[in-house]
Amino acid sequence: MNPATPSLITSLVTALDAESAHYERLMTVAETQRQALLDRDSPQLTRCATEETTLLDQARELQQQGRDALQAVGDALGLSRDGLTLSAVIGYLDSEAAAPLLERRDQIAALAERLAQANRTNAALFENALDMVRFTLDILTPREANPQLYASPLVAGTPEIRRAALLVDQFA
Repeated sequence: MNPATPSLITSLVTALDAESAHYERLMTVAETQRQALLDRDSPQLTRCATEETTLLDQARELQQQGRDALQAVGDALGLSRDGLTLSAVIGYLDSEAAAPLLERRDQIAALAERLAQANRTNAALFENALDMVRFTLDILTPREANPQLYASPLVAGTPEIRRAALLVDQFA
């Protein structure tokens, strides 16, 4: 093993720890988002969306740092950059050097699965909420292309016909 490899592995572990902590924050936002969906808390959903967008932008940067650190270790081990993975690097290390990387890999994989499940749950809740909005709009929107209502008579015995006002405007 290259003498520089232990410090490169330490850099990779640090990058993986930063990614893991970031995914934990994303998980917290996903859980808050789920609760906001259940509570129908629109302001909280807006805050979650804003925070999630910021965290995802930061996650891309952290992932790039992790890829750079992984490539540095791969380069030190003489591995090709094409298709380089953490598992491939781990396979070239002795058990002592591989242990912290194995731990981080398993931790990030578990977090990614939890986050994916939370996202699937939230997507189903969003879809349910949208279905309720569609249902409500269907109830409130007249079915006829040119709806008419009877109002008070203008002249005794003659009903006034006027257009029905939509209860929800087009921007709702």
